Amino acid sequence: MGRKVYLFYEDMMVQRGVETIEIAVHAENERAFRFWTTLGYQVFNERLYEGKWMYSMRKCVGSSGEEET
Repeated sequence: MGRKVYLFYEDMMVQRGVETIEIAVHAENERAFRFWTTLGYQVFNERLYEGKWMYSMRKCVGSSGEEET
């Protein structure tokens, strides 16, 4: 169900002209990390937040189809 909800959200964002979606995932949450990577998200930063390591992840969803750097 989570995948369907997310894909609905992503479609809405594309329709609104959003080019990139960024999220943060706790580094220890392997299940969530796998979920987001299977949806095409890539890590662009690792940081310590409130004593826990986080992955900053992004996915290019806009019409350009190119990954931002």
